[in-house]
Amino acid sequence: MMINLILCITAITLFSPLMILISVLIYLEDFGTVFFIQERVGLRETNFSIIKFRTILNGKITFVGKFLRQTGLDELPQLFNILLGDMNLVGPRPLTKEDIQRLGFGDIRFAKRWSVKPGLTGLAQIYPSIGKKISICFDFSYIKTRSFYLDFQILSFTFLMNIFGKRKLRKFLYTKLKNRIRVPNWKNWFKYFKKNSDYKILEEYDTSKLTSKEKFGLKKSLAIFQIGETGEGRIAKEIDEFHSKYINNNYKEALKLFVKEEGRHARILSNMIRSLEGKNLEFNFTEKLFKIGRRILGVKLKLLVLLVAETISVEFYKFYAKKLPLSGLRASLIRIIKEEEKHLDFHSEFFKYILKNQFEKFLFSFIFLFVSIIAYLMVVKDHYQYLKIFGFDLKESFWSYQKIVYSTINKALNREEKIQIQYQTKLI
Repeated sequence: MMINLILCITAITLFSPLMILISVLIYLEDFGTVFFIQERVGLRETNFSIIKFRTILNGKITFVGKFLRQTGLDELPQLFNILLGDMNLVGPRPLTKEDIQRLGFGDIRFAKRWSVKPGLTGLAQIYPSIGKKISICFDFSYIKTRSFYLDFQILSFTFLMNIFGKRKLRKFLYTKLKNRIRVPNWKNWFKYFKKNSDYKILEEYDTSKLTSKEKFGLKKSLAIFQIGETGEGRIAKEIDEFHSKYINNNYKEALKLFVKEEGRHARILSNMIRSLEGKNLEFNFTEKLFKIGRRILGVKLKLLVLLVAETISVEFYKFYAKKLPLSGLRASLIRIIKEEEKHLDFHSEFFKYILKNQFEKFLFSFIFLFVSIIAYLMVVKDHYQYLKIFGFDLKESFWSYQKIVYSTINKALNREEKIQIQYQTKLI
């Protein structure tokens, strides 16, 4: 607060000759009023009167006003608003009530914006106008990360804009913004998996509604899938040694919780098999082949194969869930499906940022599609006699599976910016 006041008084002292000159030029051009005063909304949504140099006469920008707007010098009188305690040197843009209504910033979601005083300049002000969503992102980012150093950077860029003009500096900042390093908000994924870890599993399931033939087919099929839900711990250890600008500790911790969640799925399936009077398998050739492949491959390819395995789980668990009667067995299977679908999103998020160019994207799509088809055919081979008991249709299932595969590929290749994106680099 004291630094803000000292800088303000210093700025008024330094720029007072310039402000006097501008006042004279405005008056001599049309003999009108020098200042433009307008009501704005400030801290805690309280109103105040903002002071600016007048740049318009009868709805048209004046000759002097055009120069003032290009250089940002029309904002200089706001130094007196800072002196009065209505504003800070740096903060969100001071808006009118009409602006707030037009932009929809009166919504309770944006209440945080009014927790600080508006600024003479700010993060959103120095960047080019690129939409209200990005603008509010800048405001929220500033409120969250504000510091003396960030304020110094913003004031420095504002000063340079007044000297060299806004266009060049804004073009530089926009280019830097587009080329910044972006990482997903892995912290949200960590919170998701952490919350899921409290889920309690059932020890026994009522299977009385199933025929003996259905029980036989289901326990045999689930026993094969149960092996596939175990043994992912190796990838969690290897990711600790994997270095990437898109990976942080939150991702590594989230991946470890994902592994634990897969282990919980294995325990749920084990309880289901026991309730169906079956036994867990100790060996399955297809699953063994998958695990050997994952051990040989690097981290990226291991995660790709893991992603394929998730698509397989979603397709075949969904098949059984549709065929089973209402029961705890079905409910638990649906719970696993929902979690497996979230796993698809989690791993797709990794590839969304790790694939660097069009060649890598093409290679990922080709390998993923190839491996997914091979995996699907191998699973059908292992489970076909059990699936037929529940009316399995190969053609219908294959096209259903392809929808999951293509949806996953699209998610992995999607680089659209979201408001939840967390910035790893400096904002300036």
